[in-house]
Amino acid sequence: MAQIIGYKNLRVSQTTSAVLNAASGTIDHLISRHGEAICKKCISSLSGSGPQMLWPACSECLYALVSYLCSVSGGEPLAWKWMCLALEADAKRLSPETRQAVISILFGFAKDKNSKSKPRAKMLLTDYAKLCSGDSSPAVLTSYSV
Repeated sequence: MAQIIGYKNLRVSQTTSAVLNAASGTIDHLISRHGEAICKKCISSLSGSGPQMLWPACSECLYALVSYLCSVSGGEPLAWKWMCLALEADAKRLSPETRQAVISILFGFAKDKNSKSKPRAKMLLTDYAKLCSGDSSPAVLTSYSV
């Protein structure tokens, strides 16, 4: 799913790129229709409802969704809203300040097209999962400087 959401960032042949660009309206429509549910499910899985072996896939999908929305007109406030709602619902164990810090750092990575942004975002989301499970403290977020 992350590859479909983040299709603009894939290195594919010109033919495949043309097919994906032709389907961009459909992809945009599906993201606007189901993006909030995708965001909530990824956050819920990272917050403890999903097995640890799915954390990388959930992190990649969430990063692709936020990154994509940050790249389209009007998408960033929508992504911010979806993240806030998802974290309020599933990260009750964390303080509002910690939740906001996670969102701010993630958005910093999503808007920065540096090659290290995606791996760092995935590490952030893994640390978020550890925060939710009590295996880490909010101090871990200080290691992320965007």
